[in-house]
Amino acid sequence: MSKYRITGRTNGWIAQRDSTFNGRCEITIADQLELKDAYKKLLDMYNEDNNNYPSAPNWGIAVRQDRGAQATFPDGTRRYEYDSRVYEIVELPEKIADLLKEEVEKCACVELYGYVNHHHSYHTDNIVSLDDELNFKELYCTDINEIDFEVMDEDDYNNTVLANACDSVDFEELYGDKNAKVLVVVLKNYKV
Repeated sequence: MSKYRITGRTNGWIAQRDSTFNGRCEITIADQLELKDAYKKLLDMYNEDNNNYPSAPNWGIAVRQDRGAQATFPDGTRRYEYDSRVYEIVELPEKIADLLKEEVEKCACVELYGYVNHHHSYHTDNIVSLDDELNFKELYCTDINEIDFEVMDEDDYNNTVLANACDSVDFEELYGDKNAKVLVVVLKNYKV
């Protein structure tokens, strides 16, 4: 079963003036959703954008209201346009675990993170753990460019992921092997 993402697109002029887009012409609004959750979120967004009109109780009514909602596409995705902005549901067809199969096999552990700011590095100040929120084996993406990943040994791990932490990790104690590796995966589009 695939997962879905809600994206927003607009032109450069609006992107510079709309704080939601924050200067970018394409953004991810929600990620790793089941299709029914994506449907609900998109309908809620549509109703919020069109709050000066009666709200649409379902997508069929939204389409009939003729305010930018388009009929559901054959692949099950939906979209609507509002004030030079396009919001749509996009299917994420690739399982991240399948894309990184070789790396996963080499490692004792896989850790999942998201970026907390625009600095895309593995440093502890720039990432936050998503292991409690998401299951690595159930994550999807459109391609390998949506994630950053690195296989780390103990020194790499302690000098990046735990760089400003008070403690360091001992792989011998944790994994029973001083030469163990950890796969650190960072989702570029996940909103933290």
